[in-house]
Amino acid sequence: FVAQLVGTGASCIITIAAWMLYTSAYEIPGPEFPAPTSLIWLNMAKVVNGGGLDLAEINVLPTAICAAVITAFLTTTEAILPSKHRWMIPSSMAAAIGMYVTPNW
Repeated sequence: FVAQLVGTGASCIITIAAWMLYTSAYEIPGPEFPAPTSLIWLNMAKVVNGGGLDLAEINVLPTAICAAVITAFLTTTEAILPSKHRWMIPSSMAAAIGMYVTPNW
C-alpha cells in the first residue's frame, strides 16, 4: 500500500515535469505531435460537463441502452462459462478503449 502511494506521488511529479519539458520543446498539438485523440477527449469533456452536443437532438438513449445490454450480456456470459471457454468472449473493456484510440496509431 505504501509503495502504491509513493509511486502515485512520484508519477504525478514526473508526469508534470515531462509535460513541461515536452511543451517547452514542441508545440502540442503541432506538426510533430498532432495529438489526434485530443479532439475526442475534448468533446467527451464537453458532453460530460453538460455542453457541446445537444443529446436530445442526436437521440443517444437507444445506443446507450443497446451498449449497456450488450456489455451486461458479455459480462454475465463470461462469468457463467467455464474458464476453458472464456477466451471466446470478447472483452467489453477492449471495445470501450477502441472507441477512444483512433485506428491510425
